[in-house]
Amino acid sequence: MTLDNMVLASAASPTYLTPKKVGDTYYISGDIVAGSPAFYAYLHAWEKMGKDPENFRILSVGAFDVHPERISSKTGLIAWLTKLAKLGGPVKKRT
Repeated sequence: MTLDNMVLASAASPTYLTPKKVGDTYYISGDIVAGSPAFYAYLHAWEKMGKDPENFRILSVGAFDVHPERISSKTGLIAWLTKLAKLGGPVKKRT
């Protein structure tokens, strides 16, 4: 696969860009599979392929800068659970 096709396939997040077709195969962004595709690849190589994690070098360049809201120790149970439930939502907030 050529570099330009790799970049377009990697950026093809269906919310923003249509899947990239290369040959007979369609590709989409890895963030659809996992919030951190690099970490997903790390776990796959380590747990499924038996590779030694001491030999891994990962560079993950993100497109967002989101920090979690602080939860006060005085927050009630319902408000705390509401904030906790939001953690399961999409990671990408802005690009």
